Amino acid sequence: MSRDGRSTSSQEEDSKTQHKGYRQCMWISAQSSCRQPDSPYAYFVCFCGFLCTLLAIGCSYSYGLLFPVLLDEFKEGKAKTAWVGSLAYASGSLFGPVVGVLCDRFSHRTVAISGGLIATVALLVTSQAPNLTLMFFTFGLAFGFGCCCIFFVVLTIMPRYFIKRRSLAAGLVLMGAGSGLIVMSPIVQALLSVSTWRMTFIAMAGMLLLTCILSCSFDSNVGNIANEYSDQVLKNPGRSSYLCSTLDFSYMKNKEFVIYLIASTTCFCGITVPLIHMARYCQERGIDAKRTSMMYFWNGIASVVFRALTGYVCDMKRVHPKWIMQAAVFVAGTAAVLTTLSFSYKQLLACFVVYGVADGSIISSMNILAMATLSPKHRSQGFGFSIFV
Repeated sequence: MSRDGRSTSSQEEDSKTQHKGYRQCMWISAQSSCRQPDSPYAYFVCFCGFLCTLLAIGCSYSYGLLFPVLLDEFKEGKAKTAWVGSLAYASGSLFGPVVGVLCDRFSHRTVAISGGLIATVALLVTSQAPNLTLMFFTFGLAFGFGCCCIFFVVLTIMPRYFIKRRSLAAGLVLMGAGSGLIVMSPIVQALLSVSTWRMTFIAMAGMLLLTCILSCSFDSNVGNIANEYSDQVLKNPGRSSYLCSTLDFSYMKNKEFVIYLIASTTCFCGITVPLIHMARYCQERGIDAKRTSMMYFWNGIASVVFRALTGYVCDMKRVHPKWIMQAAVFVAGTAAVLTTLSFSYKQLLACFVVYGVADGSIISSMNILAMATLSPKHRSQGFGFSIFV
């Protein structure tokens, strides 16, 4: 018994009640200062996400222009040289589950900034690589991991900021990947014309460093998400402040998500092959580097336009993203087959532009499907697993 006549257990209960009330007050204060979805700040975040994907994916896709130069420099053969770029593309998906866990454990902003720093350092080290073997680790793995952090954060944070135009927002940030080809291809080609490939990598590292500044806008404290999070914590006050700190595969019980996963995995087995080998294929057909660069430019234009257009169409009630994905995959396969039967510059350009149209539609519809089939609780790790597979 205490001095006021109450039992010790009663005092402990009062203490717990006061503590719970304190937590409720703290959550009310946090909600009053959080970002609101569909606000002007949400569109600012969308713009920053667009620029981040432009720089990160643009640097990655530009390996197609660096491929012939590295092939002549190291003389290691087409297969081994192409594997460096292919590994960088694959790493952007391979580390998806890891980045998903990091986003659950830390903030989106922290993960994106860290990824930008890692990718920047990786490009600087790659510029001094004496052989392709080191490039497998610096460009293929380290740079790929950094780009995965940036790209993953941009795609998973957009649904928090948008409700009415969620698919359009996804399409707009995915425009950055296609815009990367438009912007980075002429820049990389110009750098290769006036300097060495090593200086080109250094310049790319400087541009990629800008993603760290842009990522500062990725505030995870958004209105609707904060409300869901606070409700779960108040119902379970004994739980940790971060709900998902370990791998959780419960999203695999979602049949619709599993079907989508199988379809997207099959599609991605060959979707990046034309982008890597087109530059060398044109060189073998006698097409100069300047016209090859313009092919990548127009491919990027087509991809950019249809990524945004696909996002806009997917917001319509009568249109399902899977229909768009099915049609786009068929067009992409047809364009790839016709490329092998084309020999003139105009024929190859037409095929590559059509392939860009299909590529843009596939990328947007694929990512929109992933987000639509996952609940907010499973979105980070589920989407990470989907890009991993």
